[in-house]
Amino acid sequence: MQIICPTCGATNATAAAFCRQCGASLVRLLSPGTLLRGRYRIEELLGCGGFGAVYRATDLSLGIPVAIKENLVPSSPSSFQREAKLLAQLRHPNLPKVTDYFLEGGRQYFVMEFIEGDDLEDFVLRKGQLSWQETERLL
Repeated sequence: MQIICPTCGATNATAAAFCRQCGASLVRLLSPGTLLRGRYRIEELLGCGGFGAVYRATDLSLGIPVAIKENLVPSSPSSFQREAKLLAQLRHPNLPKVTDYFLEGGRQYFVMEFIEGDDLEDFVLRKGQLSWQETERLL
């Protein structure tokens, strides 16, 4: 199976993240309303990077908000699973608890508790340049 680039129409390998001809992103993100595992309903995309996307979702079984991370790099399944297992074992007030890991539709996901708040980029945009002391405190 191959992916047709929506920008230029070029044919690309199924696992390609970017079009070989024009460089457009071929990553297909989940839409609001998408149901994963018959339990997690995607509400919105919170952020997306080179390796993964994070969504705010609702756990329909428990009626609570959760965060779901999706692996966008199919060539790194073992490292994504290691990340999920490591986070599931760690306990710290500044780390979300991982509660589930699964494969669906050839993609990997893990579910974490949802923590309300700004991300670092929004914080810096709102507050302006941070001193090294404040940066050190945050990190």
